[in-house]
Amino acid sequence: MVSVVQVSRGEEPPDGSRWPSGARWRDSGRRVRHTASWRSSRTGQSCSRSVTGVRARTNCASSPRRIIEELGTFLDASAAPVVGIGGRRTGLADAWTSYEQALVAVRAARRLPHLKGLGDWAELGEFAVLLQLPEYALNAALRPQPLRALAEAHGGARLRDTLRCFLDNAGSIPRTADAPQLHRTSLYYRLRQIREITGLDLDNGADRLVLYMGLRVEDLLATPGEQARV
Repeated sequence: MVSVVQVSRGEEPPDGSRWPSGARWRDSGRRVRHTASWRSSRTGQSCSRSVTGVRARTNCASSPRRIIEELGTFLDASAAPVVGIGGRRTGLADAWTSYEQALVAVRAARRLPHLKGLGDWAELGEFAVLLQLPEYALNAALRPQPLRALAEAHGGARLRDTLRCFLDNAGSIPRTADAPQLHRTSLYYRLRQIREITGLDLDNGADRLVLYMGLRVEDLLATPGEQARV
C-alpha cells in the first residue's frame, strides 16, 4: 500500500530526525515494512510512504491521524497537512496503482471538509471517479443545468436539500419524509416543484444519476480546490 502525506507550504522537507512518525513506522511491527521519500515543488511538499506486509492495512489506517497531529506540532497552521491512502495491491509491480489512488485520496482530503484531512481510496465511493478529472476541469461548468436552474429558483436551497435527502435515501418517500421530519404532503409538493424546475423525471434512473453526481460536484466545489503539488 502507498499513502501520501502532503503539506501546503514549507521551505525544506524535514530530514529523518525531524519527520515525526518515522520511528513509529519502522517499529510498528516486525511483519510490516515502511519506506518514505519526500518530493518538493515550488508550492508545496509531499511525502510518499509505501507500506507492505500482512498487517499493512491496520497500521496504515491507524497512523495517519497521528501523523497529522504530530505535523501540527512543528509546522505552521498554514501547512494544512493531509493524508491520502491508496488501495492494497498484491505486489510491488502494482505499487504505482496504489500511489495514483493515494493522490486521488489526497485531493479528496483537501476538498471535502468532513474527511478532516484524511482521504482513503477504499471509502471515496463516487468521489473516486470525479476526482480523477484534471484540476482545471473540476470547476463550476460541471454543474448540470437542471441544478443551476434549481439553485436560481425561489426556495432553491430548500428544494436542493430535499432533493439531496431524497436521492441519499434511494428515492424512498417514507425515509425521506422521516429524515427532515417533513410531512409527506409537503414532500410530494417539493418533489413536484423539483421536477417542474429541472425538467427531469425523478423516477428515471439516468435523470437521478445526473442530479446525484451534480450534487457531488457541488460538494467538491464548495471548498476551493488546490493544485496538485506532487
